[in-house]
Formats: sequence, structure tokens, C-alpha cells
Amino acid sequence: MNRRLLIPLVLLLLSACNTEDGQLPQPVGQDEARYQVMVVFAPGQLGDRGYADNVMTGVNLLSYLSSGEENDKDPLDICYISPWSLASMEQAIDRWNENAENPYKEGSYTRRLLVLTEPFMIPMLGVVCDDLRPTDEVLLLKVNDADVEAAAEEYGIGERLHGLNISAANSIRHYCSYMERLIRFAQQGPNQAINYDYMTYYRLYDDNYMHYRDSVYETLSEELGPSTEISLMSFSDEWGEGTYSIKYDLSVIDAAYLFAGLQQSTYESIGQAFAVIDLGTGNAGWDYWLMSRTSEDNTFHTLVIDGDEVSLQNRIYIKRFFGTALAGWCLEWTSTAVGKMPRMITHSGGDFCQDNIPDE
Repeated sequence: MNRRLLIPLVLLLLSACNTEDGQLPQPVGQDEARYQVMVVFAPGQLGDRGYADNVMTGVNLLSYLSSGEENDKDPLDICYISPWSLASMEQAIDRWNENAENPYKEGSYTRRLLVLTEPFMIPMLGVVCDDLRPTDEVLLLKVNDADVEAAAEEYGIGERLHGLNISAANSIRHYCSYMERLIRFAQQGPNQAINYDYMTYYRLYDDNYMHYRDSVYETLSEELGPSTEISLMSFSDEWGEGTYSIKYDLSVIDAAYLFAGLQQSTYESIGQAFAVIDLGTGNAGWDYWLMSRTSEDNTFHTLVIDGDEVSLQNRIYIKRFFGTALAGWCLEWTSTAVGKMPRMITHSGGDFCQDNIPDE
């Protein structure tokens, strides 16, 4: 299927995939499914109104598109794992790996695809690599070519390991131009002087635990140059499992709320006007703090990576449509021979990455 033709279709159907009770729509003829896709989410991240929920929309969309008599491809079962912890995630992946039986029909799935939604899950390939069947494949999200090549070699999965990513670089360039306009505007009037001499980029995971491949930090550094000091601040790590900050002895949501207030204090004292956040479910804590601000308040500016649109003071977002990209990739996978999907696909923007950054 041509990807350019698929994009408008899947965007149109995004809102049609959720049922009132929150359950996935049941495909027609599901008892005949021969292919299976298993999507693994990070602990505690579903419900983030951001990246994880976007991927989940793709799961719903894929279920919708693969169901019904009009579907001329092999019937497809779509399942997901949303674990409480890293330990339970490993156990669930191990159980999936050991059992290829179709629960709806006697016999096993002909082909299976395991989708790991975060780069820190790559070591989970050690759980499955020895027992994957020759027809089973793995798709890694939010990775680059080097990540896929290294993992394929380390775990011996070869051409059956693939990567899918979306770069936010174009939107970040757009945001840098926006910051410059705001600074010039502030210089022309009685407003508080603002700057991006120092900028904090708040991320959910420690960089030693997860390597970010979104091009956000790299593009900010390139566009703003050496005069801007970009500080990376993480709230959680392997031990906090993305939901708790051991460093601050707070939940990630509480830590985000606290640091939003500290960001405001810094803004008022030295004009540090811009913050970039990518905190998963922790974004809610930041938003809770912003709810206390009105249009009459002098509030710093927040850019949310993989966020959703929320009407809060000086809050804008960049949204990468991983759900759309995943649904398209999986539909193409069903009609492509084992090991023949591209090793790596990276979308550079367009329909797959959008923002609400003002142009003027």
C-alpha cells in the first residue's frame, strides 16, 4: 500500500476507533486471524494524553482497518501489554514469546510482530531472541539506524528487526524562530525582558537509561548556538520506572508540578522565558500548575513534546503521530514477506509531525 495514500485515510479514521466503553473494536471474522501484532507500552504511561495514548490510537485504528469484509489482507489480531512494572513487562513478553497459539482458533499464528514502544525496552530482546520463530519479527519505535543495527547484531535477529521513528527537527526550527520573535517583541515594549540564554529541557527518563532519538536537543543546540546553555533535567530512571522520581522522592506528576513553579520563579528573576518538557504522564503535573495561571499573569512559555492540545497559558505543543505511522507500517507488513520490510523508516515531518506554534 502506498504510504502517501494511506496517511489521509488513517488520519480521517483516527476518531472512529474508540468505543464508548474503551474496549478495542472486535474485528469481523477474528477467529480466522493468522497474523498477530503485540504492542508493549512502558509501565504507567497509558493515559498520558501524549505519546503512549497516540500509539494506542494507532492500535485502535489498526484494529479497525484490519477488520471487516472489505479487508483483502490476512486477518490480523492486535493486542497490547500495559504493565505495572518492568518486571511484569518482562514476564508478559516472555509469556507472549512462549505461546504462539491463536486463542480464537485452533492452531498457531502464521506470523507475529512484537512492537517495543520505547528504546529502553531493547534489552527485552534478550528475553525473546532465542525462542522467536523464523516468521516472528520485531519493530522498535523512537530509535535510529545505529540502534537497530546494534540490536540486530547483539541479539541475532537479523533482518527481522526493524525501526520506526519520527523526527521533530522541523517543528523545533519553527519553535526557535518563534522564540526569537517573542524576544524582539518584548524588547520593543514595556514588557519584562526575556531571553533564552539558559533553557531547561525536562525529560522523563535519565539519558543514561534511555537515548532520545527525536532530534529535539540536537536541533535546539544547532539553531540557538553556543550562546544558549541547554540544561537536561530528568525526573525518573530504571528504578523509578517512569512514574516515580527517586531523586526528588516524589511521583513524576508531583515533581513536574513543583518544577513548573520553580520555572516561573526563575523566569521572574532572570527572564529565562522558555521550557521544553517531555514527561509522559508527568506532563499532567505541569499542566496542573499552568491551570492556576490566567491571561493576566506574566507566565513563562512551555513547549510540550508529543503533547496534546490544551488551552493553558503560554503552552504549545509538537505532536508526532506515531499511531498513524505504526498503523501504516503494520498494514504494509501484512503484505510483505518475512524480513523484507525496511530496516529503518524515519519520517521527517509533514503529516506525521505537527505543531500549533504560531507563525506570527
